[in-house]
Amino acid sequence: MLMSTKPALEKSEFENTNVRKITLYSALPAQVILAQLQGGLIASPSDKNELIKKWQEANAIYNTNGNPSRSFLMPDDLEKLDGSKVDQELISNVLKRAKLYSPYDSHPTEILNVNISKIVTPQLTVSLTRSRRRTSSNKQNFSAQELFTLAFEYQGPSQTLTRQILGMGPNSGSVLYTSYDEDVRIHHPPQYLKIPINSQDPESVQYDGIGFPVGGGLPFAAAMKVDMGQGRSRLIASNGIHRLYSLAKLGLESFPMLVVDISPMELPDQFVDVPKAILLDPNSNPPLITDFVDDQVTISLDYYKVLKTIRLNWSFEQYSTVLR
Repeated sequence: MLMSTKPALEKSEFENTNVRKITLYSALPAQVILAQLQGGLIASPSDKNELIKKWQEANAIYNTNGNPSRSFLMPDDLEKLDGSKVDQELISNVLKRAKLYSPYDSHPTEILNVNISKIVTPQLTVSLTRSRRRTSSNKQNFSAQELFTLAFEYQGPSQTLTRQILGMGPNSGSVLYTSYDEDVRIHHPPQYLKIPINSQDPESVQYDGIGFPVGGGLPFAAAMKVDMGQGRSRLIASNGIHRLYSLAKLGLESFPMLVVDISPMELPDQFVDVPKAILLDPNSNPPLITDFVDDQVTISLDYYKVLKTIRLNWSFEQYSTVLR
């Protein structure tokens, strides 16, 4: 029998492989959280019965935790930013930049101070590590300018992005991007660019090209205001949920955000983790950002660390076409 000459792995090499997350799966049927377990994502608890028990306890309390009206917007839940506390030119510049992106380029959009306790969350998990990294947990008091910076400035990558060429042929190829940052994604559609034939040649000729940016999302904290009819509307977070969670945990009441008006038909049937029917039904009680700080309705889970993987394949053809 062959014996391996590779040294045994020390315990330390397996440490810190799990990620603690706070979840609001109590707001949905048990099958949703069980699907996470069956998909091999949850490290602990690994026992199905224990997981169901945790869900039952949290779900029973969630079902008595307020009523649908708690998520309805009131006129004073959205306020204009105080120009004496945040430079008006800075506000205008961020809004101008935001309107270069969809859906802000085609829908009514403002930067408003939002009541955090009225923000619906379509995302049912927050990573404690990521929230601490995104917002300083030691800070108790933020100035209006500091909150504005936190809401709209790019903070840099949280994890290294690695790229690897898997294969290269005369007319095709494949490249792999990997990162432990779960927020990494490929941005679509491609961008038309002017790129050099050889980036190492400072005098290289530049030609037309296309590129797919790979990295995190937009820096803007944002929410969608959706009119549900009969004078009722909800505000659904679309970006910045970890920042919102951290601030809610600190007890902050408001946060500057991009607020875009959209119609109910524009919301997909499944938005992140929550079905559209729950988000927009006036009789439903969708989860709020502030529910994440209520230990009675949250379910704390250890998730396995995942490697976010993006593979980009390409092929091309070139030939001459006779015109007659």
